[in-house]
Amino acid sequence: IFNYKDHWQLPVALQAGLDGEKKAEPEKDKVQQLSLKMFAEDLHGKLKTSGFDITAWTTDEQSEELALDAGIFKGTVTRVEFLRSV
Repeated sequence: IFNYKDHWQLPVALQAGLDGEKKAEPEKDKVQQLSLKMFAEDLHGKLKTSGFDITAWTTDEQSEELALDAGIFKGTVTRVEFLRSV
């Protein structure tokens, strides 16, 4: 088992690859958030076109969640019916 006293380091090529991946993570997260936002906007448009008054959006910048809101979701019966029909 290695510890800090060993002064062990990864091979240069492997460390460079890991450093590159770490540097690319914020950009990858931005692309993923943008993709989710575009998906939400597209879904919102498709639902509206299908006759549903449902708003779709991403919950926040750090989340991968998609939120849907509409009056029909207030009751369990209408929620279940929506899920069956869609």
